[in-house]
Amino acid sequence: MKHQNELEERAARYQEYLSALAESAKQRPENDLTRFVTLSMCRKIGSVFEAAVEIDASDATLLGSTRYLLEALIVSNLLRQEPEYVFKACFAVVLGDIEQNERMLERAKNDIHALREVSELHEPRFQKIQGDFVKVLSKGEIGRRSRKHERGYSAFQSKLKVLEDKIVSDLENRHTSFCLGVGDFLEQSQFSDFQKAPVTLGFYAHKLESEAVPIYESTVREKCENKEETQKALSKDSVFHSFFEKCQPSKVATLLKDKRSWKAKSIDAGLEKEYEFVYGYSSQLLHCIAYSFITPQELAEHERQIFVTSSVGYLGNLVKSLERFLRERKPILTNSFEPSLGKLEVLF
Repeated sequence: MKHQNELEERAARYQEYLSALAESAKQRPENDLTRFVTLSMCRKIGSVFEAAVEIDASDATLLGSTRYLLEALIVSNLLRQEPEYVFKACFAVVLGDIEQNERMLERAKNDIHALREVSELHEPRFQKIQGDFVKVLSKGEIGRRSRKHERGYSAFQSKLKVLEDKIVSDLENRHTSFCLGVGDFLEQSQFSDFQKAPVTLGFYAHKLESEAVPIYESTVREKCENKEETQKALSKDSVFHSFFEKCQPSKVATLLKDKRSWKAKSIDAGLEKEYEFVYGYSSQLLHCIAYSFITPQELAEHERQIFVTSSVGYLGNLVKSLERFLRERKPILTNSFEPSLGKLEVLF
């Protein structure tokens, strides 16, 4: 209990220090990259830490948050050790934004292909079910619903339900995301029973292609154009050239893209041992490897305590590292990232 109380007191104190550090960073000019990086990290670190130490936080949340805090500590150490790293960190924001939208675009296209493929696959079966029911209806009297009609309609609905279940299964097998809720979509759609299943899938594919895809394409195109403008601005920026050699806009991305793995970064940041423990231990539990088959789904209490304690320790070291970074580093004043990141102040 004493250890727990002390840990909570340390956590509260470090959170106060983090808030104070953010306020200190705000006093710097708005176009200062050190201000932007420090404030961005303080905001995210604070929310991640709160999630990690929640009493009812899941094991996955605790492990993922601890890994994130360690990665943030690696980044903060690199910011102090490598003067040019602040530019790489800002450019990584630009690249990451583009990559995330590109991934969503590809996923949407994947789902469109899956919807149309599954629709064509099951269309003959649907037409057969529909045709059989129409035959039942055609034998009855107009305006009346006989027991035969009722039985026929019930059989039609049963067969349609089997077909819909098969459709959802086939979509899942194709690893769809946008349309995994197609079962609910079919239920909630305004289509009649005769228009459900394959026909509805084609309509859904059309909606994705005509509405979702153009949005993502436009976003990716705009962000790529902004990246090009940022590279042009940096290639003419005297502040940038005080950290990097003069170069053409096309070479800016090469200079700023950090190709190191987290393992390599941890070594350069002096945190290799921490990386090996946190990544190694959490990976054994989070990833589907043989070891995870024979271990409990939940962390033991002493294991949770280890990761909570590590999270608090990482937060304390983060505050010290970022405070030192902000104190030792002169303002890096530039507007070259404005095409991609806008006015840096709007992010806070």
